[in-house]
Amino acid sequence: MHPRREMRKGILVSRVIQTTVVIPTYRRGEILLRTLDRLCRLAAAPGEILVADQTEEHPADVERELRRLEAEGAVRRLRLSPPSIPRAMNVGLREAQGKVVLFLDDDIEPAPGLVAAHAARHGGEYAAVCGQVLQPGEEPDPEANRNPRGDGFQ
Repeated sequence: MHPRREMRKGILVSRVIQTTVVIPTYRRGEILLRTLDRLCRLAAAPGEILVADQTEEHPADVERELRRLEAEGAVRRLRLSPPSIPRAMNVGLREAQGKVVLFLDDDIEPAPGLVAAHAARHGGEYAAVCGQVLQPGEEPDPEANRNPRGDGFQ
């Protein structure tokens, strides 16, 4: 874990980041902004959000919003070229400051307990936790979140 420094009431403080979310993205600025908004609104939001941004140039309104989120400290954007999902994930993992790193797609609708559930699962006997990938029109399968011992999470 690495300390993160931030200003609070004019005082530089450090805090340990438990969970970093890494989001690789390429040419999907508007949907990315919706996902970032949803993540930032979670009651148990991630301590850090890294956007591995491989887009050459965003529309002006998207770029403006991404820069605002960066300036506020809500996200940290890693500009990468040429596009490569494995490279984006590797760079995100190297840059992450959290003890737990959660990779998410740029078009998700996070469940209220998504970040907290992943943070709770890591650090014990689990080295990795995977989630379902749903295509449009598919519904989540609660049984798919269970390991062979049946102690899954939602």
